Amino acid sequence: MIIGEKSLNVESVAAAPSSNKAGSRQAKEWEIFEETNLVGSISGTVQQGQIFKTTSGSIYEVTGLTLQLVLELQPTVTVLRNGDIYKLIVEGFDEPLICKCLNCSTTQNNTTTNKETEIRNYSELVDHLRNSKIIAQDNENTYLGKLSNEFDSESVFNGFGKYGNKFSSSSIWNEFSTFGSEFNAYSPFNEFSSTPPMIIRDGKIIAYLTVNNSINGAVSPKILLVFKEKF
Repeated sequence: MIIGEKSLNVESVAAAPSSNKAGSRQAKEWEIFEETNLVGSISGTVQQGQIFKTTSGSIYEVTGLTLQLVLELQPTVTVLRNGDIYKLIVEGFDEPLICKCLNCSTTQNNTTTNKETEIRNYSELVDHLRNSKIIAQDNENTYLGKLSNEFDSESVFNGFGKYGNKFSSSSIWNEFSTFGSEFNAYSPFNEFSSTPPMIIRDGKIIAYLTVNNSINGAVSPKILLVFKEKF
């Protein structure tokens, strides 16, 4: 990916698994991909769209329909893979989670070295974006906060701040707000939008905050949320 004048070797977030057409490829069996732990405390409702990070460095997004109430501390997880679909069997969860992996290699042999390289690449991206500003492409060029540490009052990662509180109308994390809705043209979560928020530093656009991977310089807010402690 090229952002401004800097080239970053960052893999795009994989598209959601599509159903196989008959005869398109040979059917596969589930195979063990890794045995590891989920990072941190997992509490509350687990549902479609939620993201989990493992201690091995993998990042998974729940794509299958599920609704579970859980309370687990760094539970063990066995990850199965069938093509580009992943099944997470998590200790203490009522049922497995069907997911896509946001940073896994799609090759048959995914090595630890590959994962470590991907993590370093995301760390490089974070360094490039740190302290930049998020500006909407609406008529007012609305300011949507900063990509900075969670103690910054203007940070989008500050859950008590104007731009990080999921109940604030100015927050991209408010799914009912203009800039958090998956249906609004100015939202980073609209996968079809051609006018997502700009990421600006020193008066220059260095990236676009969006889940629309067809946009050059797209950076997914879901990935940034996973790595928020790096800011």
